[in-house]
Parts: sequence; structure tokens; C-alpha cells
Amino acid sequence: MRSLILALFAWTACLVACSAPEETTCPKFSNISESVFASGLIKAKGQYRAYANTNGIWFQI
Repeated sequence: MRSLILALFAWTACLVACSAPEETTCPKFSNISESVFASGLIKAKGQYRAYANTNGIWFQI
């Protein structure tokens, strides 16, 4: 008898926990109150910079 009551309680708790209402999202039109500005550098996909290992002028490559 005790196991039957425990099983009914567990089954009822599972039904209540699993039947949460579905969340919905509603769009709202309003004025923009904040803005974010950023600066950066756009590079090509294969672009790179080459640097010399030493200082000085190259006379021949």
C-alpha cells in the first residue's frame, strides 16, 4: 500500500513538473536608447604582414 501511494505521488509530481507552460516571445517596437560603436581593421582572408628579423636596409633580395 505504501509503495502504491509513493508511486502515485511520483507519477503526479512528474506530470506537474513536465507540463510547464511554453514560453513565448513577443516583439516590441520602441526607440533605440543605447548604441555601441566599435572600430577595427578589415583584412582579406589570406592577408599577412612580413617583417625582417634584423634592422637595417636590404640591398639585395
